[in-house]
Amino acid sequence: MCGECLRTRFFRWAATPGSPPHCSQLEFGLPAQPPRPRAVSGVPCAATSVSWGENEPSYCGLRTVRQGKLTHLAGTPERGLLQWYRDPLPTNCVADWVCEGSRHRGCHNLAVFYASCTANCLFCQNWHWREMSPVRDRTISARQLAAAANSRTFCVCYFGGDPASQMPHALATSRYLRSAGCACAGRRTA
Repeated sequence: MCGECLRTRFFRWAATPGSPPHCSQLEFGLPAQPPRPRAVSGVPCAATSVSWGENEPSYCGLRTVRQGKLTHLAGTPERGLLQWYRDPLPTNCVADWVCEGSRHRGCHNLAVFYASCTANCLFCQNWHWREMSPVRDRTISARQLAAAANSRTFCVCYFGGDPASQMPHALATSRYLRSAGCACAGRRTA
């Protein structure tokens, strides 16, 4: 809840079962709450198993319903909404305790930050994903992202937000990397 909601609406929400609306989502044009399953109408999303109505955005912000059909604005192999960079190894990787990448000085990991999420964590360290939009920001295909790997790329790490809402893009990228014979294709990813 934002500061204003804490001051003016907390006790009303605290008395009602369920979680309070998340004002932080609204500020970025995202739904305040995840859509609830509909008994009668709505179009189901394969990624989240929930339905929603015409022109309503998905909770992750990457899908909507247009003329009764689910439309993927991003998160497909053709359109990933993300930022990436090369992170020199050894790195601050969260998997360094199991990943041999920390022993490969001079190499780098391809750090991929997907700009969507299936949650709304109050203290998200990577909250900046909310500033990106599949409508106004550039997207990148899985093939283009895989082409960013080079001979010094040791591994790829998928972060976010949360990569789950763009899993088809992440999987396609990994398949392209493997087929190209990249060093990172057979390595663990975080």
